[in-house]
Amino acid sequence: MRERGGGVVEGRDIGTVVFPEARLKVYLTASPEERARRRDDESAAGVARRDHIDSTRAASPLVWPRTPASSTRPGRSVEDVVEEVLSWL
Repeated sequence: MRERGGGVVEGRDIGTVVFPEARLKVYLTASPEERARRRDDESAAGVARRDHIDSTRAASPLVWPRTPASSTRPGRSVEDVVEEVLSWL
């Protein structure tokens, strides 16, 4: 990807397994309730259960990437999040 000037890639293990040396890693999440609200096929309990399974599996577990560019403040607008991410660039 470096040869092509970089890129934006999404996935649960992109910053920790696929591209561990990426210059900027942004970990965005929402509460299980908010994520379930956005989906029609899964409850908040189901989302939380899947997160637990993903974060405790042996192969490529879901982990928070070690990066100074992280934010966990809930209830923010899309515009606020985009502005913060752009400031990290």
